[in-house]
Amino acid sequence: MRKNTAILCLCLAGLLLTVCNQGDKKVSLRYKFTPGLKLYYLESAKTNERIIENGTITGSTGYTVDYDITIECVGIVDDTVLEVSQLARADSATFVTPDSTWTMAVNFARTTTGRTLTNGKLLNINLDDAVPEHRRAYMQAWNQQGTAVFPSGERPVGYSWTQTTTVVLPDETMETSTTYTITALVRESGYDCAVVEYEGLLILPVQPKEDDPEQRRGSDRVEGSGKIYFAYEPGFVVRQTEKRRIQGDRKRNVDGDTVSYRVEQDYSVVFQLQRKEGGS
Repeated sequence: MRKNTAILCLCLAGLLLTVCNQGDKKVSLRYKFTPGLKLYYLESAKTNERIIENGTITGSTGYTVDYDITIECVGIVDDTVLEVSQLARADSATFVTPDSTWTMAVNFARTTTGRTLTNGKLLNINLDDAVPEHRRAYMQAWNQQGTAVFPSGERPVGYSWTQTTTVVLPDETMETSTTYTITALVRESGYDCAVVEYEGLLILPVQPKEDDPEQRRGSDRVEGSGKIYFAYEPGFVVRQTEKRRIQGDRKRNVDGDTVSYRVEQDYSVVFQLQRKEGGS
């Protein structure tokens, strides 16, 4: 019994030493891209959607898509500004309704370019020409509100910060915020990583398609949480997981009248580094 007790005490002492060392260590969260660096990711996304009108679900569907994503550093403007391109591809998507399940080819390919600071703050985003006009404001708002901007200097486990954004909608102006916390230092996929957990709210504008006879429009309230595994020595994301509940207030034109309805989505995604090429 005494031997077992001694072993238990040693294990607890080791655990406490590890926790204390994590608390003492500080890390810098900065992207350290160099020209020619290519990061290859697999993004697996799953969405379940319901349409609700007058308190009744009038339609529901779910779909899953795997995207192959390549992020490349194409240049460095100065010590703090990076030029980056992102190519996302998907060959198929699986759809699920209450009556059936089927897979179809999607032939999806989109390239996004832009400039970002090494702390993650986006300076500008150039969307692919193939992105429909009515989706551009939505995607720009998602990127601006939902991208982590890391704090300056070295920070310890337990450090938190909050990002706040002012959102201007046709009928009102609102503020959204997301809080980030460094919760642990771990080994993930072969890299020493800081785990950054986050939780917050996005408000996104939904604009009508030009050729939509019902001119469906509104806004999405997006409540979400996730984890970023950031490799702090080489300076890039190794893994990210995220779950979001999207509640959309919508309006559409029907026979000269305006009809209100809701769209609800449960969205989850896993973003995982597959390999790295180039860079110094």
